Amino acid sequence: MTVKNYFPIFLFSLIISFCLTHIVRHLGDRYKITKRNGEPSRLGGLAFYTVFCLVLLLNQNFKIAPLETNFFNTIMVSSGLIFVFGLVDDFKELPITIKLIAQTLIASILPFFDIRFRFDYLPVFLNTILTILWIVTIINAFNLLDILDGLAAGIALISGLTFCLLSFYALNPEIGFISVVVCAAIIPFFILNIKPAKIFMGDSGSMFLGFIFAVIAIRITYTHFNRYLAYLTPILVLGLPIYDITFVCLLRIIKGKSPLLKSRDHFSLRLISLGYGHKQAILFMYVFCAFFCLLAILSSTLSDLYALAVLIFVVPLIFLLSRRVALAKI
Repeated sequence: MTVKNYFPIFLFSLIISFCLTHIVRHLGDRYKITKRNGEPSRLGGLAFYTVFCLVLLLNQNFKIAPLETNFFNTIMVSSGLIFVFGLVDDFKELPITIKLIAQTLIASILPFFDIRFRFDYLPVFLNTILTILWIVTIINAFNLLDILDGLAAGIALISGLTFCLLSFYALNPEIGFISVVVCAAIIPFFILNIKPAKIFMGDSGSMFLGFIFAVIAIRITYTHFNRYLAYLTPILVLGLPIYDITFVCLLRIIKGKSPLLKSRDHFSLRLISLGYGHKQAILFMYVFCAFFCLLAILSSTLSDLYALAVLIFVVPLIFLLSRRVALAKI
């Protein structure tokens, strides 16, 4: 498939998502579904999850884009389970231990159907463990990001677009198709989620997005890049969510607190504590995410030597930024 072949898919997904997002918003507000303390409904994830399933089902009937049957069946079942579990959590907040157990069990479905990391120098069982850990981590990383209006959806759009570009470069139409559908499905929600938010995605939406991006990162082919540092590409594309969850957990551990408990010490909230306005903090996070995505593209296109030089230059800058933000009083 060429780039122009994706435009009708993008347009169809966008139109359906626009309609569903407004319908879900109206129903959620009218019947006060998943509303808390007068806030907007948390049903936004239902809209873009429905668009995702609908377009993938239509694709299997009309064969618009190549999508392996085993992959299609596995992704539909597992994403459905993670979405439903997140929806249950939206209605009745569940303990973090229950969430982690459920996420681990759902993530374990993928290796069972041969969807896993394939590092040649590691045995199958280690690739399987890494796959499960990766999926659970990215699910929770996106879940933690959904703390400011427009943040998680904006990061998802930037990451999705980057995966789409990389799929074209890697000659991987399957991932290009899924990335286009996810981006198109998110856009109407993103517009309504910008402050002041008129709808939230809820845990069902953030967990679903985290799961899909974790799977995309596993599924995309990196052998076309023919570079050792290209294996860092998925980590860098999702660098902002990974950085955010690592930053928060490490600070909590250093302070003797449980990394699993809720608190207002997130990176984005610390930016606000440092004097940034809401829009400034959100824009900073978008730029930070785009920066990680640019590094991902460079690691895939530059020679290993040049890509390594860029990473060595960048790491101290990120460390200094982390140190500055960590000093913010919460």
